[in-house]
This record gives sequence, structure tokens and C-alpha cells, in this order.
Amino acid sequence: MILPGKEGKIKVVLSTNGYGGINLKKTIKIHTNDVKKPVIQLLMTGDVKKFVFLEPEIISLKGKVGESITAQMKITPNIAEDFNLLKTFAKDGKDIAFSLKKIKTETDDYFILSVQNKKQTPGRYFDMITLQSDLSPPRLIKIRVSGNISN
Repeated sequence: MILPGKEGKIKVVLSTNGYGGINLKKTIKIHTNDVKKPVIQLLMTGDVKKFVFLEPEIISLKGKVGESITAQMKITPNIAEDFNLLKTFAKDGKDIAFSLKKIKTETDDYFILSVQNKKQTPGRYFDMITLQSDLSPPRLIKIRVSGNISN
């Protein structure tokens, strides 16, 4: 996104959301009124640091109708500053229930996300749980959830 700046200057903002752990390369084209250089291309590159580590990376709920089907995910911050997760919500939420707990030990701080199946009929479903931090700017953690319930 290019935002207008002062005195003919521009400010370029690149969102790295969802790119943690990879080398990001993006080309930005700037259209000018300069006859000799009507288009200027800028290349932005850099390693994007992971904000958190997820173990496992997705939540998978598999089992039979009537069974208690649960899974847990460990969410470990990869930044020096302490933060909390303020909001948790599911995209759909009809087939899952979930809770979040912060764990503090002498050597480590992390979160445990517990997810439970609520589906009472055979079938598959997919959902997304979003966790919002209290960091500035707020950072979102999106967690994929899949369910496969059989007879």
C-alpha cells in the first residue's frame, strides 16, 4: 500500500502477516509524471521473523460420533516482549469449542489452546480460530482447524 506523504514523498507499507519464517520478496511499481522514468520499480526483500511457533501447526480433530475428541496446541512467543492474547474467536464456531490458557514457568511463557469437537453427526468440517494480541500494532494468529467425524 502506498500512502501519500509530505512534500512529494511517499510512504510504502508492506504487511508481512502470514509470511513468518520465509524470505519475502515484493516488487512495488510507482507511476510518476516524469517523462524519462514514468514507472519506477522498487524491490523489497527480507527475512520475516516468526511471531510465534505453533506445535502442531494445525488442529486436527478425528474420531467417532459420541467420542470425546479434543486436541491441544502449544503457542510459544518468538519475541522478547511479553504479550497477552486479548480476543479469541472462530470464523464459524458451530462444530468446535475452545479455550486458551497462558502458562508461565521459570524458564518459559507460552499459551495452550484446547479445542473440542461438538459435531454429533458424521462428516468433515473446517474452521479458523483467530487470536488477537495486545501488541502494537495488534498481531493476529490464525489457526486452521479440521474435523473428520465418522460412525
